[in-house]
Amino acid sequence: MTLRPQRLPLVDPHGDTRTPIVALVVAICAGAIVAFVPMAGLVVVGVAVAMTLVITPSLPSLFLAALSVLLAGYGFFGRSFAYLGIAPIYVGELVLGLGVLATIRLARRTWHGLELLVIVFMLWGAARTLPYISTYGIDALRDGVLWGYGGFALAASVSARPEHFERLRQLYARLVPFFLAWVGVSAVLSLAPSLPTIPGSDVGVVFFKGGDMGVHLAGVIAFLIVALWPGSLAAASLRATLLVPLWVIAVGVAGSLNRGGLFASLCGWIAAFLIRPPTRWWFSFAAAAVVLVGAVFADATLDLGKTRTISLDQLAANVGSVLSDTGTANLDGTRDFRLRWWHDIFDYTVGGQYFWTGKGFGVNLADDDGYQFKSDDSVRAPHNSHMTVLARMGVPGFVMWLAMQLWFGVLLVRAFFASRRAGMHLWCRIDAWLLAYWLAILVNTSFDPYLEGPQGGIWFWSILGLGLAAVRHQQAAIAARGGGSV
Repeated sequence: MTLRPQRLPLVDPHGDTRTPIVALVVAICAGAIVAFVPMAGLVVVGVAVAMTLVITPSLPSLFLAALSVLLAGYGFFGRSFAYLGIAPIYVGELVLGLGVLATIRLARRTWHGLELLVIVFMLWGAARTLPYISTYGIDALRDGVLWGYGGFALAASVSARPEHFERLRQLYARLVPFFLAWVGVSAVLSLAPSLPTIPGSDVGVVFFKGGDMGVHLAGVIAFLIVALWPGSLAAASLRATLLVPLWVIAVGVAGSLNRGGLFASLCGWIAAFLIRPPTRWWFSFAAAAVVLVGAVFADATLDLGKTRTISLDQLAANVGSVLSDTGTANLDGTRDFRLRWWHDIFDYTVGGQYFWTGKGFGVNLADDDGYQFKSDDSVRAPHNSHMTVLARMGVPGFVMWLAMQLWFGVLLVRAFFASRRAGMHLWCRIDAWLLAYWLAILVNTSFDPYLEGPQGGIWFWSILGLGLAAVRHQQAAIAARGGGSV
């Protein structure tokens, strides 16, 4: 089965003429209200725009286009891109609003399987957030994005059609070379002493975080391994040969600065390699080996003026610090600190008074648990989103979280093998790519609160939603062939 771009739904020019008339009347009324009560007028305009979008047939495609731009922005610029907007409404919340409207527009009356579990998880999260808004205010809502961004999964699940996956892989293929080059450039630029900041924040216009970059490097290598690049397999193999050395260098940069990024990128590579072993990759591996051997003999080291350098020694230290003491204070210290905190969370939830409810969203866990190490109290949660779920949502929320991950992984693996049996090879590649991306995110968020910010949380939930949509379309295609179900 091949996925070919199809025409998007067009509005019938001879169809309903009431929409422009209603829009004109609302615009006149809003203009009159603004003249006397500006804020009320803005509310009316906002409601009118929302209503117009809801009745627009192409709204799901508009949402997915906006989501693509959003994910690309987070991938390249991370936290810097997340600050675009006016507090407390940023670009991520605006696109989420589009997603909610798209979901309403599609009028899904019933939800199935994993979608239902996502909804139940979100409802439990809301129950652990709403009671604390009066006490903690906006902090409760900010912490609540851990479950709130689940709306992206639901919206992507109901909106994505087969032609959208074709467009997604074409867009991703165009961005891959630029992203690989950007990793090293952004790492250096982010350290500039006079870097301009995003208006209204202290975040530089270029923000580099090794863990975040590692996740996307996992997605890139999986994309290359499973041959998702548009065109023939031979052309995809040639591009991989040219790009893999760049990928190795980028992993060296991200992995030296963050062990979570190192393990995330390697996890994506291993997962994609195991589920779809490449047959034309010997030249790619040879090119990568040349880069590694050259780095060893040159003893390449880049001192960025921080406690870590970019070098093979630093990569080895990052790997070793997870398994044992390395004698490096900053690596061993952060590992021991996190392990103690995670142990305490386990004690007061699984074996303590917060078993059923957790501590809820809004409370600063670092302060409440006695692990705050920043003078401005900026640390709010343990550097592990899985443990944050346990601490804030209790054992019920944690069980739902684990069940969600297990269910999604099984769905994608089953879909992969079912599509392979049916000869739908492009769907197989999409399944393998999404699976590798999802695993990389789970690995990185075990070292970092990656899912508790938009640059990670929106990526995670979007991957989950796209995976659900992909499985649904594969089920329909296999059923149409009389091949049973996924």
